[in-house]
Amino acid sequence: MDIAIQWGVFRRLKDDIKAKSSILITAIALDAMVLGAFLWVKFQTDMLVIWVALVGIIVIFAGEKLFLRVHTTAE
Repeated sequence: MDIAIQWGVFRRLKDDIKAKSSILITAIALDAMVLGAFLWVKFQTDMLVIWVALVGIIVIFAGEKLFLRVHTTAE
């Protein structure tokens, strides 16, 4: 989630809030490295957690897509 927020700030708000691109890119890279390390450890020790997380992500995205399809207004 942190990476998504930092990416949104980098793409849309960095000029408005005068954020430095180098700091945002560094934060994204460091977050990605830490996430990668956690995934690697979990991959080696408990694969079930990764599968459950993937299924959860798929269910959430499908639910959001269905919700947006049903609750779209013509305006």
